[in-house]
Amino acid sequence: MKSREEQINTFVDAFRKVGLRVTQQRLEIQGELMKATDHPTAETLYQRLRLKLPTISLDTVIEILPSWQIMGLSTRWRHRQV
Repeated sequence: MKSREEQINTFVDAFRKVGLRVTQQRLEIQGELMKATDHPTAETLYQRLRLKLPTISLDTVIEILPSWQIMGLSTRWRHRQV
């Protein structure tokens, strides 16, 4: 199994390979996804991240998540309509 640092490096390389910027918000979302033992929704990720990133919004999390599909790291994501 890869170490956390190796997993992050793989993530960073995947983002750069498809021409996406590596931002603190994307890194924090990836970190939360790596720690998760569940399949968190965008809302759940937002709740977990807002203490570390007080300026992050739910809209930002929702907008960032499709990047994982672009990179081939997820096959589908959905969020509940409010």
